[in-house]
Amino acid sequence: MSRGGLRAALGHGVVAFALLFLFGEILALLRAAGPLDPTAGGVLRAGALAPSFVHGVPVDVRLLDVSGPGGLFGGAFEVGFTVRVALLLGTAGAGWLLFRGARAAGGPREGLLVAVPYTLFSVGAALLARGSDPAILLGAGFAGLGETEAVPSPWWSLALPATLAVVCGVAGGLSATDGGRLRAAAAGAWRMTWMIVAGGTAGVLVVVALHPDATRAFLDALGARGWAGGAAVLLVTVLLLPNVAIGAGVAAMGIPIVLRAGDSTCALIALRGTPCGELAVDVSPAHFLFVLVPVAATVGGGWWAARGLERTTAAGAAAVGAGAGALFAPVLVAVSLMASVAYRLTGSVAGALGEGSVTVGPRPMAVLLWALPWGIAGGTIGALAAHGRGTGPGGGPGPNVSRGAALRGRRRRGHPSRLALLEPQVGAVRHHQAQDQPDERSPLDGGKLRQEGDDREQRGRPGQGGADEGG
Repeated sequence: MSRGGLRAALGHGVVAFALLFLFGEILALLRAAGPLDPTAGGVLRAGALAPSFVHGVPVDVRLLDVSGPGGLFGGAFEVGFTVRVALLLGTAGAGWLLFRGARAAGGPREGLLVAVPYTLFSVGAALLARGSDPAILLGAGFAGLGETEAVPSPWWSLALPATLAVVCGVAGGLSATDGGRLRAAAAGAWRMTWMIVAGGTAGVLVVVALHPDATRAFLDALGARGWAGGAAVLLVTVLLLPNVAIGAGVAAMGIPIVLRAGDSTCALIALRGTPCGELAVDVSPAHFLFVLVPVAATVGGGWWAARGLERTTAAGAAAVGAGAGALFAPVLVAVSLMASVAYRLTGSVAGALGEGSVTVGPRPMAVLLWALPWGIAGGTIGALAAHGRGTGPGGGPGPNVSRGAALRGRRRRGHPSRLALLEPQVGAVRHHQAQDQPDERSPLDGGKLRQEGDDREQRGRPGQGGADEGG
């Protein structure tokens, strides 16, 4: 591995974590600008919680009410809750930087190096955040309750950042290698996933625009918090937008979004099942337009997968498109798990009331069973459509390879890509030029060339022309 590739991998891992940590500190400063007035050390430790909330690490928030009979629970009771949420826009940004670093490293094995600094710094941030004041991030309502602390799970603080970095490292390294069926299928599955998120986001924004009263009420609530508190809530809302978009895209595939509270389950978004009362979304005919999101995502991913092949038959293109759809299903399961939100009550009060948990999101098995036929069918259709439009020449790039893909493939193999693409044209020009040149071995062309040479030599003699005229 070259030194440049090593620096790129390690550097991108450091930068990806640094941006997450910086985001956490900015958010903590905005939340602390109110009546809390915490110390600089308290703000630093609270901001270190950001990587945990980006990776979906479970965070225990423990409260000890020692305020006496007039306190929150009427005495010294310990209560707490565990919350798990991933701010997916931040997760996507970190993953993109890790992917780019692994791609610059040059291969899947080299790309794994991005996980080293990223994981180590993430674990360090979790240790720094251990025992931080949750009131800084959760609001002034948690202040004055006695001893409070936030504790990220040590095991998940190691496992989740490492998994994200390893997956992005392998994917980025694979993208830097020569094209192949596996790489094309993986690229197609990735496009299906992010197109689900992009399409769901666009649909959610359209729905927001169609409900101006609710939007105005939300903005008024932000203004009531002051500029710092409102900015902090708005920032978190934007980072959670992909979570909502994934829910919308998954629901459009026919997968219910359910709320599970203990042993009870109800549907928040579904065409069937027990609705969650007033919390459930009323599905109107206009909402069925959301089905265009998974259709476009799966067909577009299959198209992209087939365009990554150099030359193949229709059956080969269909196989790659179906493979992209098969890979898309487990990827969507993982992304849906990260997009879900979980809450669990703990502590002595929870023991008296009965420990309860609440989870919002689709069931993983339902996502897998629905995403497989969606991905395989859409991927096959998109791949066959891409193959049918291919017009590549016999000796050049295949019918399913775009000019950009051909350039990237030649660049990865170390060839002068642009010159390589121009070689047929250059050869044709040289061939025509050679046909236009006279053949000196021919008696006619040879005599003509000698006569032209004599004329040029005669004209080049000084004074020769005037002497001839005077004679």
